[in-house]
Amino acid sequence: MNLVSIRILFIILLNFLFGSSWILASAIPANKANEPTFIAGEHFKVLSSKIRYPAISIADSIPDKSKYKPQVIMFFNYGCFGCRQINQEFNKWKQLNSNKIDIYRCPVAFNKPWENLAKLYYVQQELFPNDDGEKIFSAIYDSRKQLWLEQEMVNFYERYNISKDVFFKKYLSFDVDRKVKKAIEIAAQYKVIITPNVIINGKNNSYMVNFSMVQDPETLFKVINYLVKANPK
Repeated sequence: MNLVSIRILFIILLNFLFGSSWILASAIPANKANEPTFIAGEHFKVLSSKIRYPAISIADSIPDKSKYKPQVIMFFNYGCFGCRQINQEFNKWKQLNSNKIDIYRCPVAFNKPWENLAKLYYVQQELFPNDDGEKIFSAIYDSRKQLWLEQEMVNFYERYNISKDVFFKKYLSFDVDRKVKKAIEIAAQYKVIITPNVIINGKNNSYMVNFSMVQDPETLFKVINYLVKANPK
C-alpha cells in the first residue's frame, strides 16, 4: 500500500471516529478561523479622501511616503469620562506600537471648559513631555478637581512646585493658543463630534472608530489593530 492510500484510509478512519466536522475544521487554517471580522459601516467608517488629506498633517509635516508608517490620532478631552476609561489601555498600546505607527493625541473642544482643558493638555506636555494623562484624569475624576477653572489649575501645579507665574506664562502663550486652534481645526475637518474618537490613516485609506461603533475598550483596540494591519476598502 502506497503513502497516498495510507493517508486516505487515515482520513476515513478519523471521519468515522469524529464525524465530518473534523474534515471541515481541519480545512480552515487556525489563524484565519480565529481572526476577528470587522465590517465597514458597523465597526468602523471609511473616510473619503476629501476628509483624509486636509487633516493628515497633524504633525509639522506630512511624512515622506517612502518612509511611510500608519498614523493613528486619538481625539480626546480630559473632560470625557470615556477617554479616562481607555487612557491606561491607550498608553500600553502606544508603548507597544510607537516604533511602527505614528501615534498622536489631539484634544477636542466642544465648549469653553473643554477648550480650557485642551490648553491644559498642551501646558502639561510642555512642563512634563512624557506625561501619560493619568495625573490630570485622576485629579478630575478621583479627587473631583474642577481643572477647567484656571485657579484650580494653579492649585494643581503648585503641588508639583510649578509657580502661578510659570503656569500662566505657558497657559497664555501664543504657542499653546496656536496648538489648540490647530487641534480644533483638525477635529472639525475629520467631523469629530464625540470622544474618544480614533482616526487611522493607512497608506491608501483612512478610517474612524469610536464608542458609537464599538461598545468597549477591548474591542476598540482590536478594531484599531485590524485597520492598521488590514487596510480594508
